[in-house]
Amino acid sequence: MHTQKRTFNRILISMGIGLFIFMVAITWFGLVLVKSYRETISSNQKEQMLMTVKSVCDSLHSLVDEFSADLKAMSKFVDDNNEDAEKIWYNYLEAHSPVLCGVAVRNGDFMISEGVGKEKISEYYSCTRINDELNLYLASCESGRYVFILKYERKNRLTSSIMIDVATLYEGSIAKFRFGKEGYIVVKDSKGILLLHPEPKQWGIQVIDGRNKMYPGKDMNSLMKLIKNQLEGKSGIEEYTSYWWVQEGAPVSRKISAYAPVRFSEDFLIVSAVIKADEVDNIISEGFLNMFLLFVFFTCTVLGMIGYMVYLYLQNRKTNEQVKYLEKMNEVLEQMHQSEENIAHQQRLQIMGTMTGGIAHEFNNLLTPIMGYAELLMMSASENSDEYDNAHEIYDASSKAKDIIQQLSGMSRRNMETTYKILNVKEFLEKSLKMVKTVCPENVHLDVKYNIGEENILGNRTQLNQVILNVCVNAIHAIGRNPGNIFIAASVEYNNHDRYNNMKAYIRIDIADDGCGMSEAVLKRIFEPFFTTKQTGHGTGLGLSLTEQLVTSHRGFINAESQEGKGSVFHIYFPVFSEDERKNLDVMQHEQAGTRMSFALIDDNNKVLKQLEKSFKKIPSIDLVMFSDFETAYECISEKYFDVIIAEQSIDGKSAVEFYSSLRTSVKTKKLIMADVINRELAEAKQTNIVDGYIMKPVSIIDIVNKLKDLQKGNVQS
Repeated sequence: MHTQKRTFNRILISMGIGLFIFMVAITWFGLVLVKSYRETISSNQKEQMLMTVKSVCDSLHSLVDEFSADLKAMSKFVDDNNEDAEKIWYNYLEAHSPVLCGVAVRNGDFMISEGVGKEKISEYYSCTRINDELNLYLASCESGRYVFILKYERKNRLTSSIMIDVATLYEGSIAKFRFGKEGYIVVKDSKGILLLHPEPKQWGIQVIDGRNKMYPGKDMNSLMKLIKNQLEGKSGIEEYTSYWWVQEGAPVSRKISAYAPVRFSEDFLIVSAVIKADEVDNIISEGFLNMFLLFVFFTCTVLGMIGYMVYLYLQNRKTNEQVKYLEKMNEVLEQMHQSEENIAHQQRLQIMGTMTGGIAHEFNNLLTPIMGYAELLMMSASENSDEYDNAHEIYDASSKAKDIIQQLSGMSRRNMETTYKILNVKEFLEKSLKMVKTVCPENVHLDVKYNIGEENILGNRTQLNQVILNVCVNAIHAIGRNPGNIFIAASVEYNNHDRYNNMKAYIRIDIADDGCGMSEAVLKRIFEPFFTTKQTGHGTGLGLSLTEQLVTSHRGFINAESQEGKGSVFHIYFPVFSEDERKNLDVMQHEQAGTRMSFALIDDNNKVLKQLEKSFKKIPSIDLVMFSDFETAYECISEKYFDVIIAEQSIDGKSAVEFYSSLRTSVKTKKLIMADVINRELAEAKQTNIVDGYIMKPVSIIDIVNKLKDLQKGNVQS
């Protein structure tokens, strides 16, 4: 209890120090971030203001251009003495009301004034020269209304004018651009006369002199510097100290102004956006407050997580171990689930093998008397007689039927020989192709070419026969009823680039056909279980999947190439079993054991025992004792030490797991199981160390030696 308490106190102290360092680091980072955030927000706000000002400049320029074009066009109607000129002007005035509040055209015949009644100009405040024909004036009327007058000087020295209501223009086109809560836009001419401002009383005054008269005693130095740059036609963003003219008393205020000129051919206007610098500071403060709240939430979350982790560390150590155990079990169960389909298919093949083996046996019984009586007829008849020829035909046909039955039996019998044997490649292929020829229809021509010597491979004859037959049957189906060819070639391929599992040489078997071929999408899925392109009831989709599994179990690999309408070719590779591999077995075993080792082998299949006995005899450093049942093995193993025990998964209904559970062996003894399938019992035995590992059938001496080598390295993957 005291030790646990001291450990817990140390953890708390370490956490406190770590938390303090964390808080200091976060505070420093926060200050740096706030500074950067302030600069970024301020810069973005200023850039946004300048972009808006330039947009307003473009809008004002477009508005002046539009009204100028209209004014010129309608003046032409008057100059041409068009009878509808007066009507056109009034319609134009009505269409652009209320922004356009009046028109005035003078010539020798008539004058048009705006709307109902007439409006007289009382005073002009500003004149902006648009070009050599157009001028823009700011004026006030006798009624007190402020208007822009766009005057067009025609060639006959007469003028045409349109009057634009200043208040309507500002509210409709300018005032909608807002910056912050109180920001606004101001428009001045090139002499500093205020043309547009949110306070109408400032319209028409000079921005410096006029305000000195309206607000005597105000310090205008900072404002004068800004106005100087604006009157020079510059664009920019500046901070300055001035007064908030739109509020009562015009209180002093720190401002930010973005400005740009609206350039015409003869003169320019100035558009300026104004915002309180305090509003930008408020935006930054709100952002900082949000960041601070987020930091507090993050800190609380981290502290809560740390506390919860400490709680888990102190309370759930055993639970974590159980979780790891369950995760491992889940991986094993996933492997079991993936192998369920293959297991079901293997069971169906075993049933088919049993049935076919029985049928072959019955056919042999029928062929025996047929061949016997044919021989008797041949012996009793003259060689030149018709009776002899007839009996000879019967005998030849029976002999061919016998060969077919033997091949069928060799392909379909239950594969009881679970160990691998050294097979001559040429001999194996010749026997396999006899079976292929029996299933080839008349429209399919089989062509075979060997380019091999006396190379050997290590494998199971029945399984390899099934590989060749499956691929050839697939080729026959691809050809269908059309005339076609199957070409089978075998050669030795040397691996000079160390590509294929560090093997030096491979037997390459190519099986090509000129059938219908496959698309790229189909080619990618041909080795998937239950994938088939045949109609329902005409294929299971398991042939090529099982073929790939069998080739892989022989340390080989298979791939295919195909094009639609041009046929397919399958490339099958099996590693060449050389004499060097035989010699290396004893060296490999010596590396694992270092001294002589004793092996106990338990299996009720005599063929397996004999095959493994022959293989182990080639390793002088291993003493092998074989048993055919668990009872005899138990008595011997209880009295004698064995370095390695290898047992069949099940013998006479008794499992090897139960056998190993009942044994009392040394910790150094390695216990292996030769398994047909991975079931729950085997997986749990591996997890609980009842057994050290398992080897999937069929097994060979190389599989056993490699498994022991992996166990010694501690990286077994079952």
